[in-house]
Amino acid sequence: MPKSNKTFFFANQPFDYEVKVSDREDGSLANGSIKPEQVSVSIDYLAEGFDKVAIAQGHRSADASATVSTGKKLIAASDCQACHSIDKKSIGPTYRDIAQKYKGDASALEKLAKKVIAGGSGVWGETPMAGHPQLSTKDAGDMVKYILSLSEQKANSNTLPTKGTYTAQLPQGDKGQGVYILRASYQDQGSNDLPSLTTEQSFVLRNAKMSPHGFDKYETVSKMSFGGNELIIPGKSGAYIALNQADLTGLRQLELVVAVPKAQLNAQGGNIELRLDSPTGKLIGESGFIAPSDQGGFGGQAVNINLSPTEGIHDIYVVFQNPKAEGSLMVVMGIAFKAGPPPSSNAVAEASPKASLADYAGKYKMTGLPFEYVEVAVKEGKVIIDAAGQTGEITPMDKPDQFDADGKAIIYFIRDENAKVTQIKLEAMGSTFEGIKEK
Repeated sequence: MPKSNKTFFFANQPFDYEVKVSDREDGSLANGSIKPEQVSVSIDYLAEGFDKVAIAQGHRSADASATVSTGKKLIAASDCQACHSIDKKSIGPTYRDIAQKYKGDASALEKLAKKVIAGGSGVWGETPMAGHPQLSTKDAGDMVKYILSLSEQKANSNTLPTKGTYTAQLPQGDKGQGVYILRASYQDQGSNDLPSLTTEQSFVLRNAKMSPHGFDKYETVSKMSFGGNELIIPGKSGAYIALNQADLTGLRQLELVVAVPKAQLNAQGGNIELRLDSPTGKLIGESGFIAPSDQGGFGGQAVNINLSPTEGIHDIYVVFQNPKAEGSLMVVMGIAFKAGPPPSSNAVAEASPKASLADYAGKYKMTGLPFEYVEVAVKEGKVIIDAAGQTGEITPMDKPDQFDADGKAIIYFIRDENAKVTQIKLEAMGSTFEGIKEK
């Protein structure tokens, strides 16, 4: 169903989706014989991680009518379909027309159940309805309950259009480990003596900002937690982590938060490679050498790896290399895939820092912090940041759009394809927090 990347969603970014339905007897959405209102579509966020069992059980059904009731089974086993269907006009009225006619009528259940048993005519025309005296009052009542329930299903305002754009927004305080579930279901009209069937298809989109513990394979890589953060430590050259069967469509960059603490870990540093389908597969991106740091602590630095444009589904291997190393290479504290074109280094390099300072000013709505906003102002040629009342100057670093906050944090301003600053990213104490600039 997603029209772009089929593995990842990107927080606060829209994605396009489209549902396609075709049925041998009923036709298709494309030719108009199946109406969009006959297809139920839902998009839900499941916050507690990539739980395949919960998804398989159906965290939320796309359509309540997918539950086959006793009445529905009784109708499918009777001769009702000779004269009626859910939506298509036939000898008698459609079930949905009946449901709409009697919606809100408290006496409808008893009245219609008696008519199913005894038969009748005159309400929908002159064609008489045959009686079904073999049915018990309970069975006839169950059949009518199912028919009357169709009025609610048609009026369900929660179903989404079969084609559209959806913005992935995380709840306040969310850990960022959830998934979006896209579901679509269609109930066909049946054929001859066959009952109607419901088909449902789902897609799961996981957050492009991943925990280092969220991969599928680990080779000579230690997993640990520190200060509430999940970390990994590649133990030697050639160590790797891998993600099975991920869609690379539209992915342009891999961003990692890395520390190389020489004092605490005797970390040796190294390069990080991104390869397809095996640890020695096609190379689509590589970092420069990440050198050890003599400073104490596990303060991380951002490592951005531009990726060669790649389409389709592949196993993704992140490989850590340093043939000269004797021991651990580094500590990885965060991993995120980025979509869209990589930043234009030429355009940024030519920009005048003084002329562009005003670009940073604004109010940024943050995710994952105990306060909602960070404000940036420019005063007397200085960039000032206000985070929940704590105000201070941030100073430019060697790289464009990158600032130091008195050694306590690194601030990145992120530009869109038109070179306008639209986002902010804060890295502090091994964690990364992002914000969207309000217009």
